[in-house]
Amino acid sequence: MNKKDLVRNIANSTKLSQKTVSQVIDAFLEEMEKAVKSKNTLSIVGYLTLSVKKRSSRTAINPKTKQKITIPAKDYPTIKVGSKLKNLVK
Repeated sequence: MNKKDLVRNIANSTKLSQKTVSQVIDAFLEEMEKAVKSKNTLSIVGYLTLSVKKRSSRTAINPKTKQKITIPAKDYPTIKVGSKLKNLVK
């Protein structure tokens, strides 16, 4: 399912216009982006938790030259699946 399908399905089940549903989904996605950008946690209990974690710097070896290089620390987004979604897969 892509965004277009999601908008259509939600519009059909809620009797709202597709334009309104699309605006709500866009606003939700913008809030997700803001949470990640500001390194906050977004939690929808039972469904998912979106957070930012820090990966520390580490040393690696270039396989071609066998030279050691340092990979810098960086932040990365993570998603933890909630119990309601996990139970649907069982």
